[in-house]
Amino acid sequence: MAESDFLAQLGPAQRAVYVTVPGLMLDPTRPGVPRFVASYRATFGAAPGPYALLGYESMRMVLDLIRQARSHGNDRQAVVNRFFATRNRASIIGQYSIEPNGNTTSTRYGGSRIHGNRLVFDRLLVP
Repeated sequence: MAESDFLAQLGPAQRAVYVTVPGLMLDPTRPGVPRFVASYRATFGAAPGPYALLGYESMRMVLDLIRQARSHGNDRQAVVNRFFATRNRASIIGQYSIEPNGNTTSTRYGGSRIHGNRLVFDRLLVP
């Protein structure tokens, strides 16, 4: 739902819509964040959004898991097993572990409102 095409279709209903995106705040104090933001900006000419952060961390994690599997890096099950064994992973989206169902332990959400067909961050939501 946090896509401009969807947001533009809402018309006057935009005033009542609140969009949440899993825990993705650019925390400049986290290692790697300034470098990621600078690289993203240089490549795409804009600041990264929450899905860019998720995509970056997802790919980084998969590549790390393949490297950790060493000679078994081309064995899908070996990589999947390492994924489910992930505990306290430090990343640009914060620290998290993987639960038995494949979800992360992250409980932070960014809440945004819509202004001019764009999402504008409102506040961090932490249960």
